[in-house]
Amino acid sequence: LLSGTQSGQYLVVMAPTSSLVDSVNLVTRTGGRLAATSSLPNVVIAGSSQAHFAASLRKAGAWLAVSVPAVAGCGAPSSQEQTS
Repeated sequence: LLSGTQSGQYLVVMAPTSSLVDSVNLVTRTGGRLAATSSLPNVVIAGSSQAHFAASLRKAGAWLAVSVPAVAGCGAPSSQEQTS
């Protein structure tokens, strides 16, 4: 699961009372973009190429912000996966 490959995407968890609008606003305010939503409005996948994006998210109020490896299904498939 954890290949060590950086995907440029991050799992972001906000406070349970956060709306989807709150979550998206935090992501965009810290220089990221929305990559995917979840069934919970306070959990999103964000994209950014900034080196300290996760730290910026946490400083701005995210409860959790961690890099998501590409093999977790949140990144573009590799050429090997495309041929399988």
